[in-house]
Amino acid sequence: MYDITNKNNGNNLMESFNDFVSEFVSKDMKTNIEDNGNEYILTCDVAGYKKEDINIEFIDNQLTIKVNNDKNKDLEKKNYIVRERRTSSITRRFVFNDADANSIKAKVNDGILTITLGKLKKEDKNKYITIE
Repeated sequence: MYDITNKNNGNNLMESFNDFVSEFVSKDMKTNIEDNGNEYILTCDVAGYKKEDINIEFIDNQLTIKVNNDKNKDLEKKNYIVRERRTSSITRRFVFNDADANSIKAKVNDGILTITLGKLKKEDKNKYITIE
């Protein structure tokens, strides 16, 4: 049995529930984003998901990562005594205004999804005029 109590105030049941839900949701697909100058590198925790369960889109400067693990819905019908593993669907969205959509690469290795987004090269919009 789980103890659902707020660390700060055990008397407020709604706050306790909100803390529990926040802590539970934040454990799904934790993501780091690194800016190394020429590109962004995202690393996401996707342990328990297969490559086929992951969908990545880049539309209107928004990177959307969806993972879906509902293939085992028939497991929900079993009579569990303890059930901590679950079927789930998670979506994360990130906006990159200077990412090059044609340079995006993704790979999964040991439960870590790595997405590399190259940056658009900033063109020099200044025009220098030579005097004749």
